[in-house]
Amino acid sequence: IAGSISSAGTFTHSSGTLTLNGTSAQSISGASTTTFNNLTVTNVTAAITPTVNFNIAGTLNMNGSATIMTPSASVVVNNAGAAGIISGTGTIQVTRTAATADYSSQYKFTTNTLTSLTIDYAGSGQVLSNLTYGPLKISGSITSASNTASIDGTLNVTGTFTPSSGTITLNNGSSITNSGSLTFFNLTTASTSSVTSNSSFAVGGTFTIDSSSVFTPSVANVISGAGTLTGTGTAQVTRTSATADFSSQYTITGKTLTNLTIDYAGSGQVLSNLTYGHLKISGSIATGTNNATLTGDFTNTGTFTPTAGTITFSGADGSTQLISGSSTFFNLSASTTSNSTGRTLRFTTGSTQNVAGTWTITGALGKVITLESSAASPWTINPTSASVDYASISYSTNSGTSFCATHSTNGGNNSGWNINSGAVCNDAPSTPSLDAPLDTATNQSITVVLL
Repeated sequence: IAGSISSAGTFTHSSGTLTLNGTSAQSISGASTTTFNNLTVTNVTAAITPTVNFNIAGTLNMNGSATIMTPSASVVVNNAGAAGIISGTGTIQVTRTAATADYSSQYKFTTNTLTSLTIDYAGSGQVLSNLTYGPLKISGSITSASNTASIDGTLNVTGTFTPSSGTITLNNGSSITNSGSLTFFNLTTASTSSVTSNSSFAVGGTFTIDSSSVFTPSVANVISGAGTLTGTGTAQVTRTSATADFSSQYTITGKTLTNLTIDYAGSGQVLSNLTYGHLKISGSIATGTNNATLTGDFTNTGTFTPTAGTITFSGADGSTQLISGSSTFFNLSASTTSNSTGRTLRFTTGSTQNVAGTWTITGALGKVITLESSAASPWTINPTSASVDYASISYSTNSGTSFCATHSTNGGNNSGWNINSGAVCNDAPSTPSLDAPLDTATNQSITVVLL
């Protein structure tokens, strides 16, 4: 049918498919309710505009990405009760404004196949149906109430989306585009998902980056709002304009970074001076002052060569912090001053940690810092200057300055180290005495003269 459908009597389409394939606007109108078996829309030029209720017993198929259905606000599809299937690749607009002003109250289908079908909330004062959408568009306004949904495709906000409660979950491959007003209440990236944003947005409740998921904003995006960033996944820092750091891209008020991985993924970046859980460098931090404290792991798959600043490893009692990849730190330090027990720094086998400034390892009696390899092969430390006290060292090569590791234990398979269990090392020992032997860990001889 290239024109419109108007039913003054009874039209019950019991089998087959009716196709709306016009090249101009088409409507479904009349004085009575029309029942279709299958209705397919292929009109990619103009919208289909139903002005009366109609029923679908089989399938409503929006066949084409440019197809669109825009019913009057009072229209309900399958008003008598849920039936049939909705699917396709076009756009279905939600125009309902009466309670409940949502998709499910206007489109009553038994099966909602929304994977490739864009649902566009185009009315005012609406609320999301709690469904899993493919692409979701907000061209109207959703400004209050609880709004909870999952999204597999792109969330495109050209209107207003500022719910007062509820959670939007972004599944793998989904993205955010915003040219309107967008403040989530709660926002969650689903476990193991990769989610991107192409526009800035705000979060008023909690932004949770879930387990093994990665959130990647575009370089100009800013994530703001009065909420809190948290989770166990990865938040990437992509900002490259001044200041190209985490705090300038994530201005959201609360930041619980304990279990998050913050990944500096852009070029020419600089570390925000914060206490991180896990820190990753997949981009480049090549100059400048870079200070940070880590309670978790450090991973470098990019470039990390700061010209000033200190990276401090500050793990919990008994913890193991993994240092992966080769890096050139300026200053690198770890201490158990605030710990009640010792802890471990584990370096990936074959990696080299250059320290242009000072490498400082400060353990204590009963709170030793263990320096070990991730496997039974060496890791390399190349410091310009070093101070190591109360450490246990194994599978390590020192290729830098010569220094003395005091109050320390040689765990074996080390080279280039001077490790001593006492307070001093004897690189060039002088003549010892019985009262003050220089090195209790080194075999020494005492000459006794009998008169």
